[in-house]
Amino acid sequence: MAGAGETWFLGGAKSGVYKTVRNRISATRPAQFGTVQEFCSKHNEKRTRQMLFNSVKMCPKCGKPCAVTLSSCNRCNASLGNVGVSETPNLFSAFILGIENSGTFPLKISIRHETESILVFDDPLALSPAHFCAIPTTDFIPDWRYLLYKPKRGLELVKSLVNACHKVLREQFLESKEWKMSVLQGAEIDTNQDILMGFNYPPSQNQLHVQYITPPLMPHQYNMHCRGQHFTFNRFFPISYVEQCLGALIEKSDPLEVDNSFLDLSIDDLVAKLDKDCGISYKDEHSMFFSRVYKLQEKLGRWTTENFEGVYQIPNNADDKKGKLLFKPLQGESFYVDEPLAIGEEKKKLQNYGRDYDENGNPSGGFYAFPKSLDEINMWC
Repeated sequence: MAGAGETWFLGGAKSGVYKTVRNRISATRPAQFGTVQEFCSKHNEKRTRQMLFNSVKMCPKCGKPCAVTLSSCNRCNASLGNVGVSETPNLFSAFILGIENSGTFPLKISIRHETESILVFDDPLALSPAHFCAIPTTDFIPDWRYLLYKPKRGLELVKSLVNACHKVLREQFLESKEWKMSVLQGAEIDTNQDILMGFNYPPSQNQLHVQYITPPLMPHQYNMHCRGQHFTFNRFFPISYVEQCLGALIEKSDPLEVDNSFLDLSIDDLVAKLDKDCGISYKDEHSMFFSRVYKLQEKLGRWTTENFEGVYQIPNNADDKKGKLLFKPLQGESFYVDEPLAIGEEKKKLQNYGRDYDENGNPSGGFYAFPKSLDEINMWC
């Protein structure tokens, strides 16, 4: 029960059908009051700015910061063709430092698991009801390529982040019979085979983070996947590929040459070098991952028509319907809605980010309980 296809997705999840799991917040006060910009002013060092700002393309329609290589927004599908590169606060680094505010909104997060060295939280841009990000909190690592400098340490770090996410899924979600029975179709999840994990490059937040996505994708996100908006080639790198590269580099008697020019390689050239030096095919790994998304959606999804108010359809490319979706309720007349508005409503109903919502229907959150000072963070760049 995939709940979507390339031209449609189920929408308007009925209230109370799909159960949620409360997050785990222990710290409700920030370690650093004020904004990211104010923090940078107080700590006027090169590495402070390096840690706390990203280069992105800001979606003109929904406001999402997108990776500079994307041609369309991976939240609302709006074109980024004429959008220039700008700078935004690096929220993940700000989480680690315990900063109060991004400059435009509070930096409270929907925490699932936290230790002195790892933070796991619900992804605010979730693709599935159980979608986490896991970040190291004692190391600043802009993206997964830097792991190639220190493959042994890098592989250990990746495994620790993945294991922390496995722990969250097992103890908070799979232990909830209500959640499992409402979201999953029959089959038990095998955490070794059934989780969609990887890294984006370039990331929209320049701090290494594992994307840990438990199938099924939400119907609107699966529709976007079917339309080619998720897990794109040469931007998404499956965990299996990164771990195999790191493992091969550990075993090599002449490790991969890494110097300043290494990071200047285009991603195409880097992948070609790794394919050759590590004996691994990124194309094959990505293809296998991509096909697993479809299989796992069918295997695990419990998105049934009777649990939704209707179906959204993608209109033909008529200019007057661009950016619109046609909603066909099970009863009543069909009508058009803005795509970003529809997607936002669907996500709010099905995500576990910020659960439980407050009395005004807003997500709950807190701050990292083990905030770091700048001096405590090991810089990998």
